[in-house]
Amino acid sequence: MSKSSTIRQGAARARAAYKMLTARGHPPLSEELSAWESDHREIADNGASAARDAARSMIQQHAAQLAASPAPIVLEGVDPPWLLLELAEATPRSPTGYQPGIRVVQADAAEFFSGCARANLTPLLADTRIEWFIGTDAGQRLRLAMDAETDQLSQSVITVPTIGTRVRPDVATICQQAATRQQQRHIAHSERAKLRDTDIPNRQRLKRLTSSDADEPRRVALIASRFTAVLRPQIEDLAEAFRRAGWQTRLISETDDHRRLAPNAYSEVFDVFDPDLIIATNYTRQDIVTRVLGGTPLPCGVPWVTWIQDAMPHLLGPRVGSSLGPLDFAIGHISRTMTETRGFSREQVLTAPMFTSDTKFTPPIEAHECDRCEVAAFTNHSETPESMRNRLIQESSNTPQLHAVVADLASAALELAERPYNTFHAGYEARRVVQNVIPTAKASTVENLAITVVRPLIDRVQRHRVLGWAREICQRRGWTMRVHGKGWLEHPTLADVAAGELAHGEPLARAYHGAGLTLHVSSTAIMHQRLIECAFAGGLPCAGATYASVRFAQSRIIKRLLADHAHLGRPAIRPQGPGLPAEPVRVFDRAVSPLADRNGALSTLIGWPDEQTTAVPDIDPASCKDSADEADLDAMIGLVELGFSDSAGLEALIERANADPAWRAEHSRRIADRARKSCTHASLVRRIESAYASLSATGRASA
Repeated sequence: MSKSSTIRQGAARARAAYKMLTARGHPPLSEELSAWESDHREIADNGASAARDAARSMIQQHAAQLAASPAPIVLEGVDPPWLLLELAEATPRSPTGYQPGIRVVQADAAEFFSGCARANLTPLLADTRIEWFIGTDAGQRLRLAMDAETDQLSQSVITVPTIGTRVRPDVATICQQAATRQQQRHIAHSERAKLRDTDIPNRQRLKRLTSSDADEPRRVALIASRFTAVLRPQIEDLAEAFRRAGWQTRLISETDDHRRLAPNAYSEVFDVFDPDLIIATNYTRQDIVTRVLGGTPLPCGVPWVTWIQDAMPHLLGPRVGSSLGPLDFAIGHISRTMTETRGFSREQVLTAPMFTSDTKFTPPIEAHECDRCEVAAFTNHSETPESMRNRLIQESSNTPQLHAVVADLASAALELAERPYNTFHAGYEARRVVQNVIPTAKASTVENLAITVVRPLIDRVQRHRVLGWAREICQRRGWTMRVHGKGWLEHPTLADVAAGELAHGEPLARAYHGAGLTLHVSSTAIMHQRLIECAFAGGLPCAGATYASVRFAQSRIIKRLLADHAHLGRPAIRPQGPGLPAEPVRVFDRAVSPLADRNGALSTLIGWPDEQTTAVPDIDPASCKDSADEADLDAMIGLVELGFSDSAGLEALIERANADPAWRAEHSRRIADRARKSCTHASLVRRIESAYASLSATGRASA
């Protein structure tokens, strides 16, 4: 390129940078651009290649640390732009959706324009994760931006070695002082909340919490990470349900994809918003104190609800439930193991199914033509079982002994998962795998490794196997299949049916509505939020009938029948063998079988009078009334009726769902009607309110 062409190209890049920066709301730099254009000379390219190589080497030495940075990375200097370009490339978006932000600071606008002239920075200027502080007031605007943050702040700075004019005071000092001020605000908020906390007795908090006619609305703070595919939409929808019930709400979550919360984000809400109730997904009060706040105590008197949706490792520690205070509850998926060995008091546990929005996914919904297909699936679990195995082993590599154990567990899990998934109880078998590999392991270790290594691998194999069945069926029958979620475009065998991610709301509802059948596969449970969403949207969910889910459905069905027909007495239950909890048994004798007609097709599930089914507890009819579980059971019944256990069964369901619209609509309506009774966020709000009303009435926590 000629010298004049190089000059013209550089000037055009600088003008384009000015326009983009101004369009993003940056203070105008028109005078600075004019001065630069009248004075700028040819941008020398001598040594540019070596300078970029040096920048790349510098960034790559710290790539892992930079990519995981919990705070926006601060870079001072754009001329030359090689450090900025390499930094942007070395900090990609993670599988969770997080990507660290970048703050670019340049005191001399002429240096900024010279850097823009050297390379095409248009993509970076358009990238909203990159903030620009250019000009003589760059340091002041950086300080104001950082002081407004409740997210984590960087205290270190990357500086271009050849920078001319530096920000004064220097950028590192600005960052460190901003972090200090944020910590001081956190301490002040915490002290005020703590002081108020000690002045309010439990009975006063309960009175406030259970009174809907107070002078001002009750207040609830809800905590959920932005970087979760399910929990963040769930907590947002729950917040909306609280607002409809007359509460004021405040969500504690990351403000965008490029931030991580600082302790001040929590303490400010606890102090200024002063909630009457706090709800956190998958974290107890003590978890937040130790894992997030670095030991800073939370208000111990404010009622706290831990909503457990996943069996995460930190929820499996010994006596974790003992951290619940007298005004605290745990709701959701709380296993018998958690109440027996993890310190969760049964009096403070509210069993609850999956919940979904009763407004976001309610018809009328019109699917677009691009949404229509014979079968669809919605999952972010695109990582192959083999890649997942290697990742789990690699994540344990810092401990050689654990590394070998995880490798053995992963191999055993993959071998076990090759069995038909409806022939074994994945939860029980996962624990047995761990016991075989580590015979001397403590019960807590067995449970932890079963949940974090073995069961996820089993589930992944089975999920991908069923998607493979559906793909083969659709190819053979000339049907259309779509798999929505992260990462499927890179999948080795399912990339051709990948359909990208969908926002949680109208786009997802249209896709549910437009699919003839929506698939769901889980080795351990049939209930899932997405299935309820699908039915609410007018779609037809179809779940793999796993051994565990059918066994659970059977026990709940029997419980219902016994409650409704207690006058018949207890039916015969004849176990086979000394028995594991999941050992097949014959459940009812012929005298009880006519009761199956009450639930139609359920007779085929329970298998009377001769089919082998799975074990159920020896239930006393007098203890069977449990209204909180009624609609949970109804939703379960509808889902199990549409279960499949092999490729032929799946093909038959896909065919009927698409060939018989009336049948599809009727089953969709039945599942939605059943789930609407207690699987909505509005019903969860009522359940929480009822629990605290009962607590207040008993006086158990009135001190």
